[in-house]
Amino acid sequence: MSSGRLTSKLIRRAVLTLASLLLLLLMTGFAVGVGELSIPLQTTFYAIGNKLGLTAVPLSRIHETVIWDFRLSRALVAACSGAGLAVCGVVLQCLLKNALAEPYVLGVSAGASTGAVSVVVLGLGTGAVSLSAGAFSGAFAAFAFVALLTNGARGGSERTILAGVAASQLFNAVTAYIISTSANAQQARDVMFWLLGSFSGVRWP
Repeated sequence: MSSGRLTSKLIRRAVLTLASLLLLLLMTGFAVGVGELSIPLQTTFYAIGNKLGLTAVPLSRIHETVIWDFRLSRALVAACSGAGLAVCGVVLQCLLKNALAEPYVLGVSAGASTGAVSVVVLGLGTGAVSLSAGAFSGAFAAFAFVALLTNGARGGSERTILAGVAASQLFNAVTAYIISTSANAQQARDVMFWLLGSFSGVRWP
Protein backbone atom coordinates (compact mmCIF):
# COMPACT_ATOMS: atom_id res chain seq x y z
CA MET A 1 0.00 0.00 0.00
CA SER A 2 1.43 3.38 -1.00
CA SER A 3 2.12 6.12 1.53
CA GLY A 4 -0.58 8.35 0.01
CA ARG A 5 -3.27 5.68 0.22
CA LEU A 6 -2.26 4.84 3.79
CA THR A 7 -2.46 8.50 4.81
CA SER A 8 -5.86 8.87 3.15
CA LYS A 9 -7.14 5.78 4.96
CA LEU A 10 -5.88 7.07 8.31
CA ILE A 11 -7.53 10.45 7.70
CA ARG A 12 -10.87 8.83 6.83
CA ARG A 13 -10.65 6.67 9.94
CA ALA A 14 -9.85 9.69 12.12
CA VAL A 15 -12.76 11.68 10.64
CA LEU A 16 -15.14 8.75 11.15
CA THR A 17 -13.97 8.33 14.76
CA LEU A 18 -14.41 12.02 15.55
CA ALA A 19 -17.84 12.08 13.90
CA SER A 20 -18.89 9.01 15.91
CA LEU A 21 -17.71 10.59 19.17
CA LEU A 22 -19.58 13.80 18.36
CA LEU A 23 -22.74 11.83 17.58
CA LEU A 24 -22.36 9.90 20.84
CA LEU A 25 -21.99 13.18 22.75
CA LEU A 26 -25.10 14.64 21.12
CA MET A 27 -27.18 11.50 21.70
CA THR A 28 -26.11 11.37 25.36
CA GLY A 29 -27.15 14.98 25.81
CA PHE A 30 -30.45 14.27 24.07
CA ALA A 31 -31.05 11.24 26.33
CA VAL A 32 -30.50 13.39 29.41
CA GLY A 33 -33.16 15.83 28.22
CA VAL A 34 -35.85 13.21 27.56
CA GLY A 35 -38.28 12.42 30.37
CA GLU A 36 -41.23 13.69 32.36
CA LEU A 37 -39.36 16.98 32.72
CA SER A 38 -38.18 17.97 29.25
CA ILE A 39 -34.78 19.66 29.29
CA PRO A 40 -33.34 21.46 26.22
CA LEU A 41 -30.06 20.11 24.85
CA GLN A 42 -28.38 23.47 25.36
CA THR A 43 -29.37 23.48 29.04
CA THR A 44 -27.86 20.02 29.50
CA PHE A 45 -24.48 21.07 28.13
CA TYR A 46 -24.58 24.31 30.13
CA ALA A 47 -25.23 22.32 33.31
CA ILE A 48 -22.26 20.06 32.57
CA GLY A 49 -20.09 23.06 31.76
CA ASN A 50 -21.08 24.79 35.00
CA LYS A 51 -20.25 21.69 37.02
CA LEU A 52 -16.83 21.37 35.37
CA GLY A 53 -16.12 25.08 35.76
CA LEU A 54 -16.10 25.69 32.00
CA THR A 55 -19.16 27.94 31.97
CA ALA A 56 -21.08 30.11 34.44
CA VAL A 57 -24.57 30.22 32.98
CA PRO A 58 -27.41 30.64 35.53
CA LEU A 59 -29.79 27.68 35.31
CA SER A 60 -32.87 26.42 37.08
CA ARG A 61 -32.04 24.53 40.25
CA ILE A 62 -34.58 21.86 39.30
CA HIS A 63 -32.90 21.29 35.94
CA GLU A 64 -29.45 21.00 37.49
CA THR A 65 -30.70 18.55 40.12
CA VAL A 66 -32.49 16.34 37.61
CA ILE A 67 -29.49 16.32 35.27
CA TRP A 68 -26.81 15.58 37.86
CA ASP A 69 -28.63 13.50 40.45
CA PHE A 70 -30.62 11.29 38.09
CA ARG A 71 -30.28 11.41 34.33
CA LEU A 72 -26.62 12.01 33.45
CA SER A 73 -25.30 9.02 35.37
CA ARG A 74 -27.89 6.74 33.76
CA ALA A 75 -27.16 8.06 30.28
CA LEU A 76 -23.42 7.50 30.71
CA VAL A 77 -23.89 3.95 32.02
CA ALA A 78 -26.29 3.19 29.15
CA ALA A 79 -23.71 4.44 26.64
CA CYS A 80 -20.97 2.33 28.24
CA SER A 81 -23.24 -0.72 28.27
CA GLY A 82 -23.97 -0.27 24.58
CA ALA A 83 -20.26 0.06 23.85
CA GLY A 84 -19.59 -3.14 25.80
CA LEU A 85 -22.22 -5.04 23.82
CA ALA A 86 -20.73 -3.72 20.58
CA VAL A 87 -17.27 -4.94 21.58
CA CYS A 88 -18.67 -8.38 22.44
CA GLY A 89 -20.30 -8.57 19.03
CA VAL A 90 -17.11 -7.55 17.22
CA VAL A 91 -15.03 -10.12 19.14
CA LEU A 92 -17.45 -12.94 18.31
CA GLN A 93 -17.62 -11.88 14.65
CA CYS A 94 -13.82 -11.90 14.41
CA LEU A 95 -13.52 -15.28 16.14
CA LEU A 96 -16.16 -16.95 13.97
CA LYS A 97 -15.48 -14.90 10.83
CA ASN A 98 -19.21 -14.40 10.43
CA ALA A 99 -21.05 -11.06 10.40
CA LEU A 100 -24.13 -12.67 12.01
CA ALA A 101 -22.29 -13.70 15.17
CA GLU A 102 -23.30 -11.87 18.36
CA PRO A 103 -24.11 -12.87 21.97
CA TYR A 104 -27.86 -13.22 21.35
CA VAL A 105 -27.46 -15.43 18.28
CA LEU A 106 -24.92 -17.72 19.97
CA GLY A 107 -27.12 -18.30 23.01
CA VAL A 108 -24.73 -16.63 25.45
CA SER A 109 -27.24 -13.95 26.47
CA ALA A 110 -30.05 -16.50 26.83
CA GLY A 111 -27.81 -18.65 29.03
CA ALA A 112 -26.93 -15.65 31.18
CA SER A 113 -30.63 -14.89 31.66
CA THR A 114 -31.34 -18.48 32.68
CA GLY A 115 -28.50 -18.45 35.19
CA ALA A 116 -29.58 -15.17 36.78
CA VAL A 117 -33.24 -16.20 36.93
CA SER A 118 -32.30 -19.52 38.53
CA VAL A 119 -30.35 -17.72 41.25
CA VAL A 120 -33.33 -15.49 42.08
CA VAL A 121 -36.01 -18.18 41.97
CA LEU A 122 -33.96 -20.69 43.96
CA GLY A 123 -33.38 -18.07 46.63
CA LEU A 124 -29.60 -18.06 46.31
CA GLY A 125 -29.51 -14.28 46.43
CA THR A 126 -30.75 -11.12 44.75
CA GLY A 127 -27.67 -8.92 45.13
CA ALA A 128 -25.46 -7.75 42.30
CA VAL A 129 -22.74 -10.31 43.08
CA SER A 130 -25.16 -13.26 43.15
CA LEU A 131 -26.89 -12.18 39.94
CA SER A 132 -23.58 -11.60 38.18
CA ALA A 133 -22.28 -15.00 39.28
CA GLY A 134 -25.47 -16.70 38.11
CA ALA A 135 -25.43 -14.87 34.79
CA PHE A 136 -21.77 -15.76 34.21
CA SER A 137 -22.42 -19.42 35.03
CA GLY A 138 -25.39 -19.54 32.67
CA ALA A 139 -23.46 -17.84 29.87
CA PHE A 140 -20.56 -20.27 30.31
CA ALA A 141 -22.96 -23.23 30.27
CA ALA A 142 -24.55 -21.98 27.04
CA PHE A 143 -21.14 -21.46 25.45
CA ALA A 144 -20.02 -24.95 26.50
CA PHE A 145 -23.25 -26.41 25.10
CA VAL A 146 -22.67 -24.71 21.74
CA ALA A 147 -19.04 -25.89 21.70
CA LEU A 148 -20.21 -29.44 22.42
CA LEU A 149 -22.74 -29.36 19.58
CA THR A 150 -20.22 -28.00 17.09
CA ASN A 151 -17.29 -30.18 18.17
CA GLY A 152 -15.31 -27.15 19.26
CA ALA A 153 -13.60 -25.02 16.64
CA ARG A 154 -13.81 -27.81 14.05
CA GLY A 155 -17.55 -27.35 13.53
CA GLY A 156 -17.24 -24.30 11.31
CA SER A 157 -18.84 -20.88 11.71
CA GLU A 158 -22.12 -21.83 10.00
CA ARG A 159 -22.64 -24.81 12.26
CA THR A 160 -21.73 -22.69 15.28
CA ILE A 161 -24.37 -20.09 14.35
CA LEU A 162 -27.05 -22.76 13.95
CA ALA A 163 -26.08 -24.40 17.24
CA GLY A 164 -26.18 -20.99 18.91
CA VAL A 165 -29.70 -20.34 17.68
CA ALA A 166 -30.77 -23.74 19.01
CA ALA A 167 -29.10 -23.06 22.37
CA SER A 168 -30.75 -19.64 22.56
CA GLN A 169 -34.20 -21.14 22.03
CA LEU A 170 -33.51 -23.88 24.58
CA PHE A 171 -32.33 -21.53 27.33
CA ASN A 172 -35.14 -19.06 26.61
CA ALA A 173 -37.62 -21.90 27.05
CA VAL A 174 -35.99 -22.92 30.33
CA THR A 175 -36.15 -19.32 31.55
CA ALA A 176 -39.84 -19.04 30.63
CA TYR A 177 -40.58 -22.33 32.41
CA ILE A 178 -38.80 -21.22 35.59
CA ILE A 179 -40.73 -17.94 35.65
CA SER A 180 -44.12 -19.49 34.86
CA THR A 181 -43.78 -22.16 37.57
CA SER A 182 -42.55 -19.77 40.25
CA ALA A 183 -44.80 -19.93 43.31
CA ASN A 184 -44.03 -16.32 44.22
CA ALA A 185 -45.86 -13.92 41.91
CA GLN A 186 -43.90 -10.90 43.12
CA GLN A 187 -40.66 -12.76 42.55
CA ALA A 188 -41.74 -13.60 39.00
CA ARG A 189 -42.53 -9.93 38.33
CA ASP A 190 -39.14 -8.89 39.72
CA VAL A 191 -37.42 -11.39 37.46
CA MET A 192 -39.31 -10.16 34.40
CA PHE A 193 -38.41 -6.57 35.27
CA TRP A 194 -34.76 -7.58 35.61
CA LEU A 195 -34.81 -9.37 32.25
CA LEU A 196 -36.20 -6.28 30.53
CA GLY A 197 -33.32 -4.27 31.93
CA SER A 198 -33.32 -0.93 33.70
CA PHE A 199 -30.87 1.83 34.58
CA SER A 200 -33.20 3.35 37.18
CA GLY A 201 -30.95 2.28 40.05
CA VAL A 202 -27.81 3.92 38.65
CA ARG A 203 -26.33 6.61 40.89
CA TRP A 204 -23.02 8.42 41.15
CA PRO A 205 -20.53 6.57 43.40
